[in-house]
Amino acid sequence: MKLIKLTDQSGETQNNTQWGENVTHTIPEPDRKTEMCGSGILHAYQSIEQVLLLNSRHADIPDPVVWEAEGEPVVTAWDKCGCHTLTTVSRIDYPGWYANPVIRQKVQVMFAVLCAEQVLPIFEEKYPTDDSPRKACEAARAWIKNPSDSTTYAATYAARSAESSWAVVYTTRFTRAAEAAWASAWAARSTHHSSYYAPYAASATASASATDIDITALARQAIHTIMGDL
Repeated sequence: MKLIKLTDQSGETQNNTQWGENVTHTIPEPDRKTEMCGSGILHAYQSIEQVLLLNSRHADIPDPVVWEAEGEPVVTAWDKCGCHTLTTVSRIDYPGWYANPVIRQKVQVMFAVLCAEQVLPIFEEKYPTDDSPRKACEAARAWIKNPSDSTTYAATYAARSAESSWAVVYTTRFTRAAEAAWASAWAARSTHHSSYYAPYAASATASASATDIDITALARQAIHTIMGDL
């Protein structure tokens, strides 16, 4: 099936594994495993939106090269998949939303908000009087609509308020839901913050959700929302 692979500018990934046009790597039979983490798997992604929005959480490759790839996943998770054999076929240009840093940050913040809003009800059902996570999402949305010093400050303040909702008991579903909302507001501070906290929000959402989230659908919704407003 068609997949996506990310490398550095020299076509390498971890352990100096070299990729390129029509390059195939196969894990030897004795080393094959089906766990997502470990040396027995070749990682790939199911969409370009997914790989670009989650890069900083995974490989954190600066100025990455995106490759169309082919492989059959033997293990999948909310954020990526793993194959025993993977071929990088050809390079893919950055989509317009990613190539423009201003638009990219808006997409990243919107993506974080959409993720957090998937699980806000989980937190609010447990803590109905605590609206700080929801206000964090609202502050992030306000920044998206009007990026300015005042909305950046408001998002930062909202994030700090929401932090008290999850910082004490970090591991529960309820606090992970609040953490996702906190991350969405924190992403509005700068392009550096958005690239880190957008996938952070997605990860917290995945941990809080009782069902698998469709990360690609949320990513595409974020892109469509931002690009549609331009």
